[in-house]
Amino acid sequence: MDGMVWLMRRCVDCGRYTLKKDSCVRLLRNEFYLWRNTSGENDLVILTGDSQAQTIEGQYEVADSILEFAKAKGVRLVVTVGGYRNKVEGEPKVIAASTSPEVLRKAIEAGAVNSPNGSPVVGTAGLLLGLARLKGMDALCLLGETLGYMPDPKAAKSVLKVLMKLFNFTIDLTGIEEEINRSEETIERIREMELQKRLTLQKKRELEKERISYIG
Repeated sequence: MDGMVWLMRRCVDCGRYTLKKDSCVRLLRNEFYLWRNTSGENDLVILTGDSQAQTIEGQYEVADSILEFAKAKGVRLVVTVGGYRNKVEGEPKVIAASTSPEVLRKAIEAGAVNSPNGSPVVGTAGLLLGLARLKGMDALCLLGETLGYMPDPKAAKSVLKVLMKLFNFTIDLTGIEEEINRSEETIERIREMELQKRLTLQKKRELEKERISYIG
């Protein structure tokens, strides 16, 4: 994505390093990018990161720095994204939670659904959601339904579709479609392995039952 890196934030409470493709290492970091929306009214400040902080104190420290930076740049709405572990039937739903009823209404109109009562949003996605209001910014969290045991491009696509409608922009989804095809092949192999494992365990239990003898 075209843009400018504004800030690299390093935190002692994050993991120690990340391994790059060339086998070199660097400290973990969060990066801000600016994307100017020429077709709509909202520019986007996009945050990416290698890892969440590993302690509660670190998560609060990093979240506070992120929100202070966003506020200084004039951000009015903070949006966090993540996964919602659930049984997925068909296209993954996008679960929405917000500090603002008006923002939540717009998210629902864009294709999201209300978060079930009592469902916590954990980690940085939830912390930014809660702390943004204290900084005078509205906040929205969008969670794509996923089985949860591997990266899920299908859930990511569902979230992106809501974001595109919500903020009036378009992006090429060809790459993510290719990832979806590859992930579905991987998921099918995992299902076959799990089925084989269950059958093996079942056969083992049946053999153990046959060996049981009683003295009477």
